[in-house]
Amino acid sequence: MYEEEKYEYICMRCGKKVRLDINEDPIRCTHCGFRLVMKPRHPVPRRYKAR
Repeated sequence: MYEEEKYEYICMRCGKKVRLDINEDPIRCTHCGFRLVMKPRHPVPRRYKAR
């Protein structure tokens, strides 16, 4: 059929990393059940301001 596409998200409530299948209907945190999860951002090098 189709391959499972699992992506890593971060829960907005408990802060844990969760691996979710995006083809599932309810996208929820597997630890606390909260619905809002976000993709983690890549670390960005900081630019320091000149003084």
